[in-house]
Amino acid sequence: MRQGIYRFPINTTLPVFLLVAALILGTVYTVTLIQNQQQTILENAERELGTEVSRLQRIVQHHLADNGTTSLQEEIAALNVDIRVRMAGVIDEHERHVAALDRAERGRSLDSTLAGEPLVALAGPLRDTLDDARHRRAAQVRYVETENTLIAAAPLQFSGPAVELGRSPAGAVILAWDLSYPFRQARAAALNSALALAPLIAAAFAGLWWLLYRMLGQRLSRLTRTAEQIAGGEHHQRTGLTGRDEIGRLARAFNRMADSLVEEQEHLRDSEQRLSLAQEFSGIGTWEWHIDSGAVIWTRPTFRLFDLPEDDTEVTFERYLERVHPDDRPRVQAAVEQTLEYGTAYSIEHRVVTGNGDQRWLLGRGDVLRDDMGNPRRMYGIVQDITSTKRAEEALFREKEYAQVTLASIGDGVITTDTRGRVTFLNPVAEYLTGWSTRDATGEPLTRVFDILNEITRKPAINPVERCLQEGRIVGLANHTVLLRTDGQEFAIEDSAAPIRDRDGQIVGVVLVFHDVTQARELANQLSWQATHDALTGLPNRHAFEQRLEQLARYPESQKGHEQHTLLYIDLDQFKVVNDIAGHLAGDQMIRQVGELMLDQIRESDLLARLGGDEFGIILTYCDIAHAERVANAIHTVLDELRFAWEDRVFRISASIGIIEFHPGRHSLDQLLADADIAVYAAKNAGRRRSHIFRPEDQELQQHRREMDWATQISDAVEQGRLVLFAQKIHPLAEPDSAERPPGLAFEVLVRLRHEDGQLIPPGVFLPAAERFDLITIVDRWIITRTFSMVADYLREHGPHTISHCAVNLSGATLSDESLLPFIKNQLSLNQLPGEIFCFEVTETAAISNLQAAMRFIRDLRTMGCRFALDDFGSGLSSFAYLKTLPVDYLKIDGSFVRNISTDPVNHALVSNINDIGHLLEKQTIAEFAEDELTIARLRELRVDFAQGYGLHRPQPLDELLSQTPPP
Repeated sequence: MRQGIYRFPINTTLPVFLLVAALILGTVYTVTLIQNQQQTILENAERELGTEVSRLQRIVQHHLADNGTTSLQEEIAALNVDIRVRMAGVIDEHERHVAALDRAERGRSLDSTLAGEPLVALAGPLRDTLDDARHRRAAQVRYVETENTLIAAAPLQFSGPAVELGRSPAGAVILAWDLSYPFRQARAAALNSALALAPLIAAAFAGLWWLLYRMLGQRLSRLTRTAEQIAGGEHHQRTGLTGRDEIGRLARAFNRMADSLVEEQEHLRDSEQRLSLAQEFSGIGTWEWHIDSGAVIWTRPTFRLFDLPEDDTEVTFERYLERVHPDDRPRVQAAVEQTLEYGTAYSIEHRVVTGNGDQRWLLGRGDVLRDDMGNPRRMYGIVQDITSTKRAEEALFREKEYAQVTLASIGDGVITTDTRGRVTFLNPVAEYLTGWSTRDATGEPLTRVFDILNEITRKPAINPVERCLQEGRIVGLANHTVLLRTDGQEFAIEDSAAPIRDRDGQIVGVVLVFHDVTQARELANQLSWQATHDALTGLPNRHAFEQRLEQLARYPESQKGHEQHTLLYIDLDQFKVVNDIAGHLAGDQMIRQVGELMLDQIRESDLLARLGGDEFGIILTYCDIAHAERVANAIHTVLDELRFAWEDRVFRISASIGIIEFHPGRHSLDQLLADADIAVYAAKNAGRRRSHIFRPEDQELQQHRREMDWATQISDAVEQGRLVLFAQKIHPLAEPDSAERPPGLAFEVLVRLRHEDGQLIPPGVFLPAAERFDLITIVDRWIITRTFSMVADYLREHGPHTISHCAVNLSGATLSDESLLPFIKNQLSLNQLPGEIFCFEVTETAAISNLQAAMRFIRDLRTMGCRFALDDFGSGLSSFAYLKTLPVDYLKIDGSFVRNISTDPVNHALVSNINDIGHLLEKQTIAEFAEDELTIARLRELRVDFAQGYGLHRPQPLDELLSQTPPP
């Protein structure tokens, strides 16, 4: 377009431009006048319509109050005389027309009216205006530009004669004005005004044209002719124009330019010579291509770059392309065509093939010189050897590729920054963990991209890059640091920042390397939580409880050191009943409920822990005995109120609580726990659902403490092998020549405990503690394992019939252990022993208290040949009642009856009766405590089958007994 304008003389284009300017000015004036008048009409109409709809609102509201629907229709119909009214009506709360311009629309819904073709375009705006009016409780006006229509709506109250505050009115007055007619009148008035001003504008522009022609056109024509003459070679020509205006100054400047033209030509020739020398030394060649003729002009460096002789006169564009590498020729041709067709600058890197077959990289740049018609006439430019640069770039690119592949393949996030802490690079892992892409993050402050917090305090963490820049060394993150991603997800991280230095050792940036340790940290936190909390209740476990208790027991927490704390040791009563009747799921649920109830009774500074099973512990810090008793009573109360329902059963629970007051530095952890256990024991012995305050002077508690000490020693003795097996022979009381005498050894296995000082402890001292603290099953299993092993060794050495009777005692707790039967069977099979030589002795109390388990146990082992003896027979109240039921082989008469049989007629009668009843039931009898010859003689008189005691054989270690020569 610009080229088309400049083709005509200014004396021709000037009047045309003035005429076009006059037309544009008139048009702009007319359009502006029309718009202003329409805007004025619109503003006046909006005010008028707002007033009108408010008036209608008051009138309609008045008619509605008087139930004047007929006069309401007449009021709306009266608006039909206004040609602007396009729509008017009154709608009720159901949006049905109560009154309308068209009487036929009464009773129709607003939606069906707006669905008609004339009003469908107003449906959306009218609906919005109606909703706005109801919401604001005031008349609203809106202009629909596409329809040249003003719409208005005002809310109505249908509920009564007076408008009341409260919910928004449901009905409305609707009014729509068509402004097309007023707008047409405004356009007609604006056109008439513009036509009236047209002659005045034409005269003004004609005078302007004449003035510009005299001042500008004539003088520019003369200046142009002089310039053309100088361009034609008449360098002596000069303009004769004068004046101080711009054209006069331009003429004088033009004359000075012509004067200096000759001087510049001389300087140009000198510059061309200097340029030629510069090209020679820099290795840059220039070229010029005359497109019409096809001739190509090269300087001497250009010939050398293309490896052509300087006297070669047949240089053409085709000859040039022959030197270009075949793979690069299409690119070169496309670049040249792009420059010739679109005028883009010519710049391309390509290879050339020298005469000896070598390849050389060249950079070509150029531009096009065009004629007045825009057609390309010549193309000129430079060419430069960039082979060494290209090789360096390729090497650098390979290193960069290796580095990027390496950074992309590692599992750590990598971020690099400059010395100002602004991001320059992120690898893919860093992009994922931060939520930023390299493109978006480049140039951003690291603190914005790498948003890190302390996961405990939730405060911003120290920026490692800032520390690295300040200290000039590798730095790492503090512990418990999390990275906040842009979407809010958090990652636990570990990282380090290292400075990047140049050849001179100056820091030019920082590289930040970090990796996600979220799973590892979560696992560590989970393991830490599990190590200190009970999995069932979520309360602290025994380990956490003992740590806190030991800390309070050893060290005071205040500087004064006069602290006192209280320990509550809680054991649930009869909890085993819930597990046995309802199952362990019910027991677990009850434990959780009990834990929650007890947690509500203590302070936040106190510690409630589940110590295991049905045992809980509470540490009441800075608390005296009185407060501890109140807490214990509160626990008793809430447990009394607890009704634990499971399926169709309801269970009640209570607790025995031991209370201990302690001061820092006066008690050890073991002593506190032992005292607590003693206090709980005392509470249970007092009848359960009791609290007992520990006092060192309690005799019963001291006895329980001694038993606890023995319980600890028993566990250590089993682990350290300090239990010792003894044996006491069982002698038949028949005459030596009698055929009833059984062959082989007959003995009862006994156990002793060897103290750490070497002293042997009798069973009556430590076995009660073992039974009380559920250690007897461990002792019994150890006795069975050791006895079976020693008996097996003896039988392998001396023959299968050298032992006829080996009696092993079983406690009541062991008898009720369901795993005992397979254990004995496994030991018999493992040692290849016959069951007939073993006789298991159970006390009558244990057998009767676990009758079903005892019956099942005895029947199963009797099928393997094992025999059974009812120990301490006669000491129980129901001995004879259960004697028929129990399938035992021997009755061991209690030693308290045997001891004084020679002097006490009652004992004599009891032993006689027991022996007779046993023989009547086909059971053999064994008398204990046969201490002297007179007692043994009395037993023989009563025809007791066997006897054992100090009068026959004093107990000796089992290994010594089995080491003796067996009887023939």
